[in-house]
Amino acid sequence: MSPRSGARRGTRARARRGRRARRLGMLLAAVAVTAGVVYVGYRGQTPQQTGSSASPSPSASSPTPRIDLSGLPIKREEFCDRLDRGDVAL
Repeated sequence: MSPRSGARRGTRARARRGRRARRLGMLLAAVAVTAGVVYVGYRGQTPQQTGSSASPSPSASSPTPRIDLSGLPIKREEFCDRLDRGDVAL
């Protein structure tokens, strides 16, 4: 074995260690970014979105607003007469 071949092996080994270190660093950075995104997304949810039923949902307690649709330009067609008045919510 010549001194030059030994030097090449050392250079290659250092290059491999450097690539491994970069790959490990990129993996750790990706895991950290993913964990941060998940944490921020989880923290931004309200208790109703996470499945907690400690308080009633706002839509269950608020009344449905009444909207006047009489001014809309909708023609009555013949199928409208076949609908029961009780089936139509006003």
